[in-house]
Amino acid sequence: MFKDHNDMNELKERLASLLHKADELNPSAIPTARKKIPVWKLEGAPVRIKSMIGNALGVDTIWDLVHVPCGKFLQYRCFTNSRARMSELVSAIDEAILTLAGDTIASN
Repeated sequence: MFKDHNDMNELKERLASLLHKADELNPSAIPTARKKIPVWKLEGAPVRIKSMIGNALGVDTIWDLVHVPCGKFLQYRCFTNSRARMSELVSAIDEAILTLAGDTIASN
């Protein structure tokens, strides 16, 4: 139990860190077409997490996904009731940030 609690806390910290990183993205440096990529286009995210994102949060684009407040994710048990779901969520957000940042990561 203790290990599970620590793992979940680490995932929550990673989630908060990623969302903070997303806040630092320069919106004017990201093409509008890239901001409008649907969540369903995330290749590394399982269908179940994409569905949870859409149904629970009402989020359709990766830009909107990375700008959901951390607390909103944490209020839904579908994300917080297992390490697997939280890990999938964190991975989806990480992929979304990498997709949005695209060229800017290569230039930094």
